[in-house]
Amino acid sequence: MNASKSIVIAVVAGLLAVGGLAACGDDDESSDDTATAATLDSDELVSQANAICKEHADAINSAVTDLGNNPSAVDIRVIVKETIWPQYSAQIGQLDALTPPDDQADAWSQWLTDSTAALDAVKEDPNNAFDPSLKEFATANDEASALGLGPECQVGPTS
Repeated sequence: MNASKSIVIAVVAGLLAVGGLAACGDDDESSDDTATAATLDSDELVSQANAICKEHADAINSAVTDLGNNPSAVDIRVIVKETIWPQYSAQIGQLDALTPPDDQADAWSQWLTDSTAALDAVKEDPNNAFDPSLKEFATANDEASALGLGPECQVGPTS
């Protein structure tokens, strides 16, 4: 399956946010951690989250640009495996370390949960990564917008 460079970049950048959130969830194993991250105010949370998302999106976009205009399905799978998934792990580690203000904690947690659902849909069928109408993308993006996060934290392809 060939895809235009712009669609691939949008998909890959979008998947970064989704994939990065895949590791979200209960951290039952870390109950012995003694350090707790300082609670951020809303502006700090948005600023730091956007910076984290941008850092990883930039790394992915750089790799995708190297694919050229008509990457093969194999090339896309390689870039996903060798670049996107490692970036996801790094991104989620950073996002998970952020502590939202109390009045945004539930929305933050829901965004991470729904972003993970979007990733699960893509894992279930990789073709979903190219479907801008996937409801999981819309849900996570609506929540990211409600949190004030920028486009670098949006998931999925643009239509």
